[in-house]
Amino acid sequence: MHPRLKRALLAAALFSAIAWAGAACDDDAEDDDDDDVSQAAVATLTARVQRDSMLHGVLAIDGLDLHGMAEAIADGQLETTHAPMTRELVRVLALTDWGDLQGDADTLRGHASDLLAAIEDNDLATAQEHAPELHEVAHQFTTDAWAKLTEAMPELPAGDDHGATPGAGDDHGAATPAGGHDDMMPTAAATP
Repeated sequence: MHPRLKRALLAAALFSAIAWAGAACDDDAEDDDDDDVSQAAVATLTARVQRDSMLHGVLAIDGLDLHGMAEAIADGQLETTHAPMTRELVRVLALTDWGDLQGDADTLRGHASDLLAAIEDNDLATAQEHAPELHEVAHQFTTDAWAKLTEAMPELPAGDDHGATPGAGDDHGAATPAGGHDDMMPTAAATP
């Protein structure tokens, strides 16, 4: 083979190898970009699932008549609805992803478990110790959870009171979805 032809073929092979390596590096860069996009999408989805879990948990807790239960127990009545209600609270607290509020949820679950044990033992005196504490800790917890849930929401324009719930601010308005914490509850206009 002629030396010039040999050099030309070698140069062409070398040029092809360099071009192929460059293309592979570009593909790696695109793959890295795809990985970054995929990781961002996974993080966004994970955060949304966690917020949805927390929202459902807060709504479930606010749907429980913990105030009425605390009052009945204070009046010396252990009703047949108290154990299932408290058991539901324990389960919701255990099965919900509370994110940054997990420690508070665990504390509340401990209070609920103590009350449940007293109710199941038909121990009115111990239930009377735990019921008011559970009620107050639950109020603080749901207030904190609503605050956390509404952090990422856009603010309403000034003067926009569409969707406001009558009786907002009532300390024990269990008839409302926010259990009396309507000032923390988003309106339909505020939801993205």
